[in-house]
Amino acid sequence: MNKINQLIVFVLVTTFGGLTTSAQQLEVGAEYVLIMEDQNQPKYVNLPSKREILKRGAIADYQALNGVKVVIESVGDNTDEPTVLLKRKDGKPFFRFFNTIKANVSKAVENGELVQI
Repeated sequence: MNKINQLIVFVLVTTFGGLTTSAQQLEVGAEYVLIMEDQNQPKYVNLPSKREILKRGAIADYQALNGVKVVIESVGDNTDEPTVLLKRKDGKPFFRFFNTIKANVSKAVENGELVQI
């Protein structure tokens, strides 16, 4: 019985220990770099559609965001899929009109769309 209790405690500590680590990484002010390797819209960084960018009179070139440094402005409350608002570190808007964009940071990092600095 003692070994079963130790196993249960080990599983709980490793499970909840990983959750607190990922939550600590999503702090306001954390810096990331956008990685845009192709012309397609990324999956987990919610950029405006090319149509929406063109309607506002800007150039819809996702490749221009490759290497842009972004900062977490705010963290959402959803614990299942934590989304954040990202803004550019240099203060410029995305595509001349969008000050912030939403992203699922954990999945974007796994997919290679964001890299933490």
